[in-house]
Amino acid sequence: MTLWVCLFRWLLANIVHAGSAFLCAGTLRLPTLRVYLVAFAAVGLVSILSVKPDLAKERSQPAAEGIDPATRHGASTLFMATVALGALDVGRLQWAFPFSTKIQRAAFVVFIAANALQIWAMAVNVFYSTALRLQPERGQHLVTNGP
Repeated sequence: MTLWVCLFRWLLANIVHAGSAFLCAGTLRLPTLRVYLVAFAAVGLVSILSVKPDLAKERSQPAAEGIDPATRHGASTLFMATVALGALDVGRLQWAFPFSTKIQRAAFVVFIAANALQIWAMAVNVFYSTALRLQPERGQHLVTNGP
């Protein structure tokens, strides 16, 4: 997968992500939602630029053996449901009580830190994959002892 294809997919995914979030929220005038969407897009861009193209290809199109096909689609569905519910709450429904600015900033720092750890794992672990499987064709083996 070329860098241009990855960037196009990133752009398309962020358009869908932002569009669905703003549609659920019912307004564009939510600064916290805008900050989240910009941060999410930036994290995705850093992820694309830090992962080698051959690993990106394997991660987006893993070999079929050993894959639970529902895992990937289920995770994507749950992610979008979480974004939709959060945007509905912050925009239209306002079910949750309002959080202080300190708590919002702390949550944002945790969000960035967690994503930084994920990007680091993706960049240094050549076996990191969206598919739950061993990759013997790439030299991975099951470790049965040690910490």
